[in-house]
Amino acid sequence: MLKTHRARVLATGNESSFTTTDGQTVAYSAKKEVDYDNGKAIDICMYFGRDDMPKGKYAIDVYCDGYAIGSSTCELK
Repeated sequence: MLKTHRARVLATGNESSFTTTDGQTVAYSAKKEVDYDNGKAIDICMYFGRDDMPKGKYAIDVYCDGYAIGSSTCELK
């Protein structure tokens, strides 16, 4: 999921949600099926484009089967 600095999840318009392993229902920004090689780290690129994305810092949270498996940040300038 892609979140603004105010923790608002950005969605493409077809808002969907999933349930985390602790029972929370959360919206997601994009979804992609990924083939992985026995737990080895791989690079993944996902396109998320909206015309109304303002400059600023964004948080990225990655989930798999309801488990949080990664996070990062990015800044649009």
